Amino acid sequence: TRILPHNFNEVIDAQISFLKNKPFKLLPDFLNGGLLDAGQYEDGNGKVRVRARIEITDEKILTVRQLPFGVTTESLIQSVQDAVNKGKFKLSSIDDFTAEKVEIELKATRGMDPEKLLKLLYAFTQCEVSISVNMLLIQSNQPVQLTVSEVLRHNTLGLKDLLKQELLLSLEQARKKWHLRRMEMYFIGEKIYQKLEACDSYEEALEVVKNAVLHIESVLPFPVMQDDIEKLLTLQIKRISRYDLKESQKELDKLKVTISSLNKSLKDITRYTIAYLDKIKEKYGLNYPRRTKIKRFDEIRVQDVAEKQKVGWDRKEGFLGLNVKSANASFFCSAYDKMVVIRKDGSYQVIRVPEKQFIGKNAISVEKLNSETVHNVVYWEGATRVCYAKRFRVEKFILDREYNLFPAKKGAKILHLSQGEGIRLEISFVPTPRIRKSSDIYIFDDLSIKGIQARGNKVSSKSVQSVKVATNIAHPEQESLLLPEKSEN
Repeated sequence: TRILPHNFNEVIDAQISFLKNKPFKLLPDFLNGGLLDAGQYEDGNGKVRVRARIEITDEKILTVRQLPFGVTTESLIQSVQDAVNKGKFKLSSIDDFTAEKVEIELKATRGMDPEKLLKLLYAFTQCEVSISVNMLLIQSNQPVQLTVSEVLRHNTLGLKDLLKQELLLSLEQARKKWHLRRMEMYFIGEKIYQKLEACDSYEEALEVVKNAVLHIESVLPFPVMQDDIEKLLTLQIKRISRYDLKESQKELDKLKVTISSLNKSLKDITRYTIAYLDKIKEKYGLNYPRRTKIKRFDEIRVQDVAEKQKVGWDRKEGFLGLNVKSANASFFCSAYDKMVVIRKDGSYQVIRVPEKQFIGKNAISVEKLNSETVHNVVYWEGATRVCYAKRFRVEKFILDREYNLFPAKKGAKILHLSQGEGIRLEISFVPTPRIRKSSDIYIFDDLSIKGIQARGNKVSSKSVQSVKVATNIAHPEQESLLLPEKSEN
Protein backbone atom coordinates (compact mmCIF):
# COMPACT_ATOMS: atom_id res chain seq x y z
CA THR A 1 0.00 0.00 0.00
CA ARG A 2 1.30 3.44 -0.92
CA ILE A 3 -0.92 6.49 -0.56
CA LEU A 4 0.37 9.94 -1.40
CA PRO A 5 -0.53 13.12 0.55
CA HIS A 6 -3.06 15.56 -0.86
CA ASN A 7 -3.75 19.25 -0.35
CA PHE A 8 -5.95 20.26 2.61
CA ASN A 9 -7.99 22.83 0.69
CA GLU A 10 -8.42 20.61 -2.36
CA VAL A 11 -9.69 17.73 -0.23
CA ILE A 12 -12.32 20.01 1.36
CA ASP A 13 -13.28 21.40 -2.07
CA ALA A 14 -13.67 17.85 -3.38
CA GLN A 15 -15.85 16.90 -0.39
CA ILE A 16 -18.08 19.92 -1.00
CA SER A 17 -18.31 19.06 -4.71
CA PHE A 18 -19.33 15.51 -3.84
CA LEU A 19 -22.03 16.76 -1.44
CA LYS A 20 -23.31 19.04 -4.21
CA ASN A 21 -23.30 16.16 -6.71
CA LYS A 22 -20.61 17.85 -8.78
CA PRO A 23 -17.57 16.14 -10.37
CA PHE A 24 -14.21 16.43 -8.63
CA LYS A 25 -10.61 15.32 -9.10
CA LEU A 26 -7.86 15.02 -6.51
CA LEU A 27 -4.13 15.07 -7.23
CA PRO A 28 -1.23 14.70 -4.77
CA ASP A 29 0.51 17.64 -3.12
CA PHE A 30 3.82 17.49 -1.24
CA LEU A 31 5.08 19.71 1.57
CA ASN A 32 8.52 19.93 -0.03
CA GLY A 33 7.04 21.27 -3.29
CA GLY A 34 8.65 20.23 -6.55
CA LEU A 35 6.94 19.44 -9.85
CA LEU A 36 4.35 16.74 -10.45
CA ASP A 37 3.20 14.92 -13.59
CA ALA A 38 0.03 13.06 -12.63
CA GLY A 39 -0.89 11.93 -16.13
CA GLN A 40 -0.82 8.28 -15.03
CA TYR A 41 -2.10 8.75 -11.46
CA GLU A 42 -5.28 6.74 -12.21
CA ASP A 43 -7.10 8.04 -9.14
CA GLY A 44 -4.52 6.67 -6.72
CA ASN A 45 -3.67 3.33 -8.37
CA GLY A 46 -1.16 4.26 -11.05
CA LYS A 47 2.06 6.20 -10.85
CA VAL A 48 3.30 9.78 -10.77
CA ARG A 49 6.54 11.40 -11.86
CA VAL A 50 8.00 14.03 -9.57
CA ARG A 51 10.85 16.41 -10.28
CA ALA A 52 13.02 18.81 -8.38
CA ARG A 53 12.40 22.46 -9.12
CA ILE A 54 15.65 23.65 -10.70
CA GLU A 55 16.50 27.18 -11.77
CA ILE A 56 19.12 28.13 -14.32
CA THR A 57 20.65 30.96 -12.31
CA ASP A 58 23.68 31.52 -14.51
CA GLU A 59 25.14 30.37 -17.81
CA LYS A 60 26.96 27.63 -15.92
CA ILE A 61 24.99 27.25 -12.66
CA LEU A 62 21.82 25.30 -12.01
CA THR A 63 20.27 25.67 -8.54
CA VAL A 64 17.98 23.06 -7.01
CA ARG A 65 15.28 24.95 -5.03
CA GLN A 66 12.81 22.16 -4.20
CA LEU A 67 13.20 18.39 -3.93
CA PRO A 68 11.02 15.63 -5.35
CA PHE A 69 8.82 13.78 -2.84
CA GLY A 70 10.78 11.15 -0.90
CA VAL A 71 14.21 12.55 -1.85
CA THR A 72 16.61 14.21 0.60
CA THR A 73 19.40 16.64 -0.15
CA GLU A 74 21.93 13.93 0.70
CA SER A 75 20.41 11.30 -1.59
CA LEU A 76 20.00 13.78 -4.46
CA ILE A 77 23.61 14.95 -4.22
CA GLN A 78 24.79 11.34 -4.07
CA SER A 79 22.78 10.45 -7.18
CA VAL A 80 24.31 13.41 -9.03
CA GLN A 81 27.80 12.36 -7.96
CA ASP A 82 27.14 8.77 -9.05
CA ALA A 83 25.98 9.95 -12.48
CA VAL A 84 29.15 12.05 -12.85
CA ASN A 85 31.32 9.07 -11.82
CA LYS A 86 29.61 6.87 -14.42
CA GLY A 87 30.31 9.40 -17.15
CA LYS A 88 26.67 10.36 -17.79
CA PHE A 89 27.66 14.05 -17.72
CA LYS A 90 30.33 16.32 -16.27
CA LEU A 91 30.17 18.99 -13.53
CA SER A 92 32.76 21.45 -12.29
CA SER A 93 31.39 21.43 -8.73
CA ILE A 94 28.48 20.51 -6.46
CA ASP A 95 27.82 22.89 -3.54
CA ASP A 96 25.13 22.45 -0.89
CA PHE A 97 24.00 25.74 0.70
CA THR A 98 20.80 24.30 2.18
CA ALA A 99 19.62 25.89 5.44
CA GLU A 100 15.93 26.62 6.01
CA LYS A 101 15.36 26.27 2.28
CA VAL A 102 16.90 23.87 -0.21
CA GLU A 103 19.74 25.36 -2.26
CA ILE A 104 22.07 23.03 -4.14
CA GLU A 105 24.30 24.61 -6.78
CA LEU A 106 25.48 22.50 -9.72
CA LYS A 107 28.16 24.13 -11.84
CA ALA A 108 28.43 22.94 -15.44
CA THR A 109 31.69 22.44 -17.29
CA ARG A 110 32.78 24.84 -20.02
CA GLY A 111 30.76 24.43 -23.19
CA MET A 112 27.91 22.50 -21.57
CA ASP A 113 24.48 23.87 -22.48
CA PRO A 114 22.51 24.40 -19.22
CA GLU A 115 19.26 23.26 -20.87
CA LYS A 116 20.89 20.00 -21.91
CA LEU A 117 22.39 19.57 -18.43
CA LEU A 118 18.90 20.04 -16.96
CA LYS A 119 17.58 17.18 -19.10
CA LEU A 120 20.55 15.01 -18.12
CA LEU A 121 19.83 15.65 -14.43
CA TYR A 122 16.21 14.59 -14.87
CA ALA A 123 17.25 11.53 -16.89
CA PHE A 124 20.07 10.14 -14.73
CA THR A 125 19.61 11.39 -11.15
CA GLN A 126 17.01 11.65 -8.40
CA CYS A 127 16.06 15.07 -9.73
CA GLU A 128 13.24 13.04 -11.27
CA VAL A 129 11.73 9.93 -9.68
CA SER A 130 8.74 7.80 -10.56
CA ILE A 131 6.44 6.73 -7.70
CA SER A 132 4.01 3.85 -8.03
CA VAL A 133 0.90 4.19 -5.88
CA ASN A 134 -1.53 1.54 -4.69
CA MET A 135 -4.54 2.24 -2.48
CA LEU A 136 -4.99 -1.15 -0.83
CA LEU A 137 -7.08 -0.78 2.34
CA ILE A 138 -8.86 -2.87 4.96
CA GLN A 139 -12.64 -2.61 4.76
CA SER A 140 -14.92 -4.85 6.85
CA ASN A 141 -11.84 -6.87 7.84
CA GLN A 142 -11.07 -7.56 4.17
CA PRO A 143 -8.36 -6.08 1.93
CA VAL A 144 -9.89 -4.03 -0.87
CA GLN A 145 -8.43 -1.83 -3.59
CA LEU A 146 -10.17 1.51 -3.75
CA THR A 147 -9.60 4.79 -5.54
CA VAL A 148 -8.95 8.21 -4.03
CA SER A 149 -12.44 9.28 -5.09
CA GLU A 150 -14.06 6.28 -3.41
CA VAL A 151 -12.18 6.89 -0.17
CA LEU A 152 -13.16 10.56 -0.20
CA ARG A 153 -16.84 9.71 -0.78
CA HIS A 154 -16.76 7.16 2.03
CA ASN A 155 -15.12 9.57 4.47
CA THR A 156 -17.43 12.43 3.50
CA LEU A 157 -20.49 10.29 4.16
CA GLY A 158 -18.89 9.27 7.45
CA LEU A 159 -18.38 12.95 8.35
CA LYS A 160 -21.98 13.68 7.43
CA ASP A 161 -23.22 10.87 9.69
CA LEU A 162 -20.92 11.97 12.52
CA LEU A 163 -22.21 15.55 12.32
CA LYS A 164 -25.77 14.22 12.37
CA GLN A 165 -25.05 12.25 15.54
CA GLU A 166 -23.45 15.33 17.06
CA LEU A 167 -26.53 17.43 16.24
CA LEU A 168 -28.86 14.81 17.72
CA LEU A 169 -26.81 14.77 20.90
CA SER A 170 -26.82 18.58 21.10
CA LEU A 171 -30.58 18.61 20.49
CA GLU A 172 -31.16 16.08 23.25
CA GLN A 173 -29.06 18.12 25.67
CA ALA A 174 -30.82 21.39 24.75
CA ARG A 175 -34.28 19.86 25.16
CA LYS A 176 -33.35 18.35 28.54
CA LYS A 177 -31.98 21.67 29.70
CA TRP A 178 -35.17 23.46 28.61
CA HIS A 179 -37.19 20.72 30.35
CA LEU A 180 -35.42 21.27 33.68
CA ARG A 181 -35.39 25.07 33.44
CA ARG A 182 -39.13 25.14 32.72
CA MET A 183 -39.88 22.96 35.78
CA GLU A 184 -37.63 25.18 37.90
CA MET A 185 -39.52 28.27 36.72
CA TYR A 186 -42.86 26.69 37.64
CA PHE A 187 -41.53 25.30 40.95
CA ILE A 188 -40.17 28.69 42.09
CA GLY A 189 -42.62 30.99 40.33
CA GLU A 190 -45.69 29.19 41.75
CA LYS A 191 -43.90 28.88 45.12
CA ILE A 192 -44.41 25.12 45.26
CA TYR A 193 -41.50 24.99 47.69
CA GLN A 194 -43.68 26.64 50.39
CA LYS A 195 -45.97 23.58 50.42
CA LEU A 196 -43.06 21.46 51.55
CA GLU A 197 -43.23 23.00 55.04
CA ALA A 198 -46.35 20.93 55.81
CA CYS A 199 -44.76 17.64 54.68
CA ASP A 200 -43.74 15.18 57.38
CA SER A 201 -41.53 12.97 55.20
CA TYR A 202 -39.34 13.02 52.08
CA GLU A 203 -41.73 10.72 50.26
CA GLU A 204 -44.60 13.09 50.96
CA ALA A 205 -42.54 16.02 49.67
CA LEU A 206 -41.85 14.09 46.48
CA GLU A 207 -45.54 13.44 45.99
CA VAL A 208 -46.47 17.09 46.56
CA VAL A 209 -43.96 18.38 44.04
CA LYS A 210 -44.89 15.72 41.49
CA ASN A 211 -48.58 16.51 41.66
CA ALA A 212 -47.82 20.21 41.25
CA VAL A 213 -45.49 19.78 38.26
CA LEU A 214 -47.93 17.48 36.47
CA HIS A 215 -49.98 20.59 35.69
CA ILE A 216 -47.35 21.65 33.10
CA GLU A 217 -46.35 18.19 31.82
CA SER A 218 -48.20 18.82 28.57
CA VAL A 219 -45.78 21.62 27.59
CA LEU A 220 -42.66 19.71 28.61
CA PRO A 221 -40.67 17.79 25.97
CA PHE A 222 -40.23 14.76 28.26
CA PRO A 223 -42.42 12.99 30.87
CA VAL A 224 -41.84 14.06 34.48
CA MET A 225 -39.52 11.51 36.07
CA GLN A 226 -38.45 10.79 39.67
CA ASP A 227 -35.00 12.28 38.92
CA ASP A 228 -36.61 15.54 37.83
CA ILE A 229 -38.53 15.84 41.13
CA GLU A 230 -35.42 15.06 43.17
CA LYS A 231 -33.45 17.77 41.34
CA LEU A 232 -36.15 20.31 42.26
CA LEU A 233 -35.97 19.27 45.90
CA THR A 234 -32.21 19.79 45.92
CA LEU A 235 -32.45 23.44 44.82
CA GLN A 236 -30.68 25.60 47.37
CA ILE A 237 -32.51 28.33 49.24
CA LYS A 238 -29.92 30.80 48.02
CA ARG A 239 -30.78 30.01 44.39
CA ILE A 240 -34.52 30.23 45.11
CA SER A 241 -34.19 33.54 46.88
CA ARG A 242 -32.19 35.09 44.07
CA TYR A 243 -34.29 33.62 41.27
CA ASP A 244 -35.02 36.11 38.46
CA LEU A 245 -38.10 35.18 36.47
CA LYS A 246 -37.26 37.47 33.53
CA GLU A 247 -33.73 36.09 33.18
CA SER A 248 -35.10 32.56 33.31
CA GLN A 249 -37.53 33.37 30.53
CA LYS A 250 -34.70 34.77 28.43
CA GLU A 251 -32.73 31.57 28.95
CA LEU A 252 -35.75 29.49 27.91
CA ASP A 253 -36.18 31.61 24.78
CA LYS A 254 -32.52 31.15 23.87
CA LEU A 255 -32.84 27.41 24.33
CA LYS A 256 -35.90 27.42 22.06
CA VAL A 257 -33.91 29.22 19.35
CA THR A 258 -31.09 26.69 19.76
CA ILE A 259 -33.51 23.78 19.51
CA SER A 260 -35.11 25.28 16.40
CA SER A 261 -31.72 25.79 14.77
CA LEU A 262 -30.66 22.23 15.56
CA ASN A 263 -33.88 20.86 14.10
CA LYS A 264 -33.36 22.96 10.96
CA SER A 265 -29.81 21.65 10.56
CA LEU A 266 -30.98 18.07 10.99
CA LYS A 267 -33.61 18.52 8.27
CA ASP A 268 -30.88 19.54 5.78
CA ILE A 269 -27.81 17.73 7.07
CA THR A 270 -26.07 18.04 3.68
CA ARG A 271 -26.16 21.83 3.76
CA TYR A 272 -25.00 21.77 7.38
CA THR A 273 -22.04 19.53 6.42
CA ILE A 274 -21.06 21.89 3.58
CA ALA A 275 -21.22 24.88 5.94
CA TYR A 276 -19.09 22.96 8.46
CA LEU A 277 -16.44 22.26 5.78
CA ASP A 278 -16.49 25.89 4.62
CA LYS A 279 -15.80 27.06 8.18
CA ILE A 280 -12.86 24.69 8.55
CA LYS A 281 -11.39 25.82 5.23
CA GLU A 282 -11.86 29.48 6.18
CA LYS A 283 -10.14 28.92 9.52
CA TYR A 284 -7.17 26.80 8.42
CA GLY A 285 -7.03 27.01 4.60
CA LEU A 286 -4.49 29.83 4.36
CA ASN A 287 -1.95 27.65 6.17
CA TYR A 288 -2.07 24.98 3.46
CA PRO A 289 -1.51 26.44 -0.03
CA ARG A 290 -0.64 24.03 -2.84
CA ARG A 291 3.12 23.60 -2.84
CA THR A 292 3.63 21.17 -5.71
CA LYS A 293 3.20 22.52 -9.23
CA ILE A 294 1.24 20.25 -11.57
CA LYS A 295 2.88 20.04 -14.98
CA ARG A 296 3.04 17.65 -17.91
CA PHE A 297 6.66 16.56 -18.36
CA ASP A 298 8.23 16.09 -21.75
CA GLU A 299 9.37 12.49 -22.09
CA ILE A 300 13.15 12.40 -21.71
CA ARG A 301 14.64 9.36 -23.41
CA VAL A 302 18.04 8.58 -21.91
CA GLN A 303 19.16 7.48 -25.37
CA ASP A 304 18.55 11.01 -26.65
CA VAL A 305 20.33 12.93 -23.89
CA ALA A 306 23.12 10.49 -23.02
CA GLU A 307 26.61 11.70 -23.88
CA LYS A 308 27.78 10.52 -27.30
CA GLN A 309 31.13 8.73 -27.49
CA LYS A 310 33.27 7.86 -30.48
CA VAL A 311 33.08 4.21 -31.52
CA GLY A 312 35.84 2.93 -33.79
CA TRP A 313 35.75 0.06 -36.28
CA ASP A 314 39.04 -1.48 -37.45
CA ARG A 315 37.89 -3.29 -40.60
CA LYS A 316 41.28 -4.89 -41.22
CA GLU A 317 41.69 -6.44 -37.77
CA GLY A 318 37.95 -6.91 -37.12
CA PHE A 319 37.65 -4.95 -33.84
CA LEU A 320 34.86 -2.59 -32.76
CA GLY A 321 34.52 -0.42 -29.67
CA LEU A 322 35.20 2.72 -27.69
CA ASN A 323 38.86 1.79 -27.17
CA VAL A 324 39.66 0.91 -30.79
CA LYS A 325 42.28 3.48 -31.70
CA SER A 326 43.44 2.22 -35.11
CA ALA A 327 39.95 2.58 -36.59
CA ASN A 328 39.44 3.34 -40.27
CA ALA A 329 35.72 4.00 -39.66
CA SER A 330 34.04 5.64 -36.70
CA PHE A 331 30.73 7.08 -35.51
CA PHE A 332 29.24 8.42 -32.30
CA CYS A 333 26.97 6.42 -29.98
CA SER A 334 25.72 6.56 -26.42
CA ALA A 335 25.95 3.75 -23.89
CA TYR A 336 22.25 3.05 -24.53
CA ASP A 337 22.58 2.46 -28.26
CA LYS A 338 22.76 -1.03 -29.75
CA MET A 339 24.85 -2.02 -32.74
CA VAL A 340 23.89 -4.27 -35.68
CA VAL A 341 26.82 -6.20 -37.17
CA ILE A 342 26.26 -7.91 -40.54
CA ARG A 343 28.93 -10.19 -42.06
CA LYS A 344 29.68 -11.29 -45.60
CA ASP A 345 28.47 -14.85 -44.95
CA GLY A 346 25.01 -13.58 -43.92
CA SER A 347 25.47 -13.93 -40.18
CA TYR A 348 24.47 -10.98 -38.02
CA GLN A 349 24.38 -9.92 -34.35
CA VAL A 350 22.90 -7.15 -32.23
CA ILE A 351 25.34 -6.09 -29.51
CA ARG A 352 25.78 -3.32 -26.96
CA VAL A 353 28.38 -0.64 -27.57
CA PRO A 354 31.55 -2.49 -26.47
CA GLU A 355 34.78 -1.23 -25.01
CA LYS A 356 36.60 -3.41 -27.53
CA GLN A 357 35.17 -6.51 -29.20
CA PHE A 358 36.25 -8.75 -32.07
CA ILE A 359 33.38 -8.86 -34.57
CA GLY A 360 35.22 -10.65 -37.37
CA LYS A 361 37.29 -9.57 -40.35
CA ASN A 362 34.40 -10.44 -42.67
CA ALA A 363 32.03 -7.83 -41.19
CA ILE A 364 30.68 -5.64 -44.00
CA SER A 365 28.26 -3.41 -42.06
CA VAL A 366 28.15 -1.91 -38.56
CA GLU A 367 25.43 0.56 -37.67
CA LYS A 368 23.30 1.80 -34.79
CA LEU A 369 20.13 -0.23 -34.39
CA ASN A 370 17.00 1.47 -35.70
CA SER A 371 13.96 -0.78 -35.92
CA GLU A 372 12.52 1.49 -38.64
CA THR A 373 15.49 1.09 -41.01
CA VAL A 374 14.75 -1.06 -44.08
CA HIS A 375 17.68 -3.22 -45.21
CA ASN A 376 18.07 -4.43 -48.81
CA VAL A 377 20.06 -7.61 -49.42
CA VAL A 378 20.99 -9.63 -52.50
CA TYR A 379 22.79 -12.93 -51.81
CA TRP A 380 24.02 -16.05 -53.51
CA GLU A 381 22.07 -19.03 -52.24
CA GLY A 382 25.05 -21.33 -52.77
CA ALA A 383 27.52 -22.64 -55.31
CA THR A 384 24.91 -22.47 -58.09
CA ARG A 385 25.09 -18.68 -57.83
CA VAL A 386 21.31 -18.37 -57.96
CA CYS A 387 20.49 -15.02 -56.35
CA TYR A 388 17.73 -14.00 -53.96
CA ALA A 389 16.76 -10.53 -52.84
CA LYS A 390 14.85 -9.46 -49.74
CA ARG A 391 13.96 -6.39 -47.71
CA PHE A 392 13.63 -6.55 -43.91
CA ARG A 393 13.88 -4.68 -40.62
CA VAL A 394 15.89 -5.76 -37.56
CA GLU A 395 13.15 -5.79 -34.90
CA LYS A 396 13.25 -8.91 -32.72
CA PHE A 397 16.47 -10.34 -31.35
CA ILE A 398 18.39 -11.55 -28.32
CA LEU A 399 21.48 -9.52 -27.58
CA ASP A 400 24.80 -11.09 -28.63
CA ARG A 401 23.11 -14.13 -30.21
CA GLU A 402 24.30 -14.86 -33.76
CA TYR A 403 21.63 -15.24 -36.44
CA ASN A 404 21.70 -15.93 -40.19
CA LEU A 405 19.99 -13.92 -42.89
CA PHE A 406 19.90 -17.05 -45.08
CA PRO A 407 20.86 -20.74 -44.68
CA ALA A 408 24.59 -21.27 -44.32
CA LYS A 409 25.77 -23.16 -47.42
CA LYS A 410 29.02 -23.43 -49.31
CA GLY A 411 29.26 -20.46 -51.62
CA ALA A 412 26.42 -18.53 -49.97
CA LYS A 413 27.33 -14.89 -49.39
CA ILE A 414 26.01 -11.33 -49.59
CA LEU A 415 26.51 -9.58 -52.93
CA HIS A 416 24.75 -6.32 -52.05
CA LEU A 417 23.68 -4.63 -48.80
CA SER A 418 22.01 -1.20 -48.56
CA GLN A 419 19.37 0.69 -46.62
CA GLY A 420 16.33 2.70 -47.57
CA GLU A 421 14.41 3.17 -50.80
CA GLY A 422 15.16 4.06 -54.41
CA ILE A 423 17.86 1.38 -54.83
CA ARG A 424 18.33 0.14 -58.43
CA LEU A 425 20.79 -2.64 -59.10
CA GLU A 426 22.53 -3.79 -62.27
CA ILE A 427 22.60 -7.58 -62.25
CA SER A 428 25.31 -9.22 -64.41
CA PHE A 429 24.74 -12.87 -65.35
CA VAL A 430 27.29 -15.64 -65.71
CA PRO A 431 28.15 -15.79 -69.46
CA THR A 432 26.73 -18.83 -71.30
CA PRO A 433 26.74 -19.62 -75.04
CA ARG A 434 23.02 -18.95 -75.60
CA ILE A 435 22.45 -16.06 -73.19
CA ARG A 436 20.56 -13.15 -74.81
CA LYS A 437 21.06 -10.52 -72.15
CA SER A 438 24.19 -10.28 -70.08
CA SER A 439 22.65 -7.95 -67.49
CA ASP A 440 19.39 -6.48 -66.23
CA ILE A 441 18.06 -3.85 -63.83
CA TYR A 442 16.54 -4.87 -60.50
CA ILE A 443 14.38 -2.33 -58.62
CA PHE A 444 14.28 -2.95 -54.86
CA ASP A 445 11.23 -0.75 -54.27
CA ASP A 446 9.09 -3.33 -56.09
CA LEU A 447 9.97 -5.86 -53.41
CA SER A 448 7.74 -6.04 -50.32
CA ILE A 449 9.24 -5.84 -46.83
CA LYS A 450 9.14 -9.20 -45.06
CA GLY A 451 10.46 -10.82 -41.90
CA ILE A 452 14.19 -11.04 -41.44
CA GLN A 453 14.17 -14.83 -41.67
CA ALA A 454 12.25 -14.87 -44.97
CA ARG A 455 14.10 -16.46 -47.90
CA GLY A 456 13.26 -13.58 -50.23
CA ASN A 457 12.46 -13.52 -53.95
CA LYS A 458 14.57 -15.09 -56.66
CA VAL A 459 16.29 -12.38 -58.68
CA SER A 460 16.59 -14.53 -61.83
CA SER A 461 16.62 -18.14 -62.91
CA LYS A 462 20.08 -17.43 -64.40
CA SER A 463 23.24 -17.63 -62.37
CA VAL A 464 24.44 -14.21 -61.28
CA GLN A 465 28.04 -13.18 -61.67
CA SER A 466 27.97 -9.77 -59.95
CA VAL A 467 25.73 -7.02 -58.62
CA LYS A 468 26.34 -3.29 -58.54
CA VAL A 469 24.28 -0.16 -57.99
CA ALA A 470 22.91 1.15 -61.27
CA THR A 471 24.04 4.70 -61.99
CA ASN A 472 22.00 5.33 -65.15
CA ILE A 473 18.30 4.83 -65.86
CA ALA A 474 17.68 1.75 -67.95
CA HIS A 475 17.20 2.16 -71.73
CA PRO A 476 13.66 1.75 -73.08
CA GLU A 477 14.54 -1.53 -74.80
CA GLN A 478 15.97 -2.91 -71.53
CA GLU A 479 13.36 -4.80 -69.53
CA SER A 480 13.42 -4.80 -65.70
CA LEU A 481 13.16 -8.16 -63.96
CA LEU A 482 9.70 -8.65 -62.52
CA LEU A 483 9.04 -10.18 -59.13
CA PRO A 484 7.28 -13.58 -59.12
CA GLU A 485 4.18 -12.16 -57.45
CA LYS A 486 3.72 -9.55 -60.21
CA SER A 487 3.34 -9.86 -63.94
CA GLU A 488 3.03 -7.61 -66.94
CA ASN A 489 2.03 -8.45 -70.51
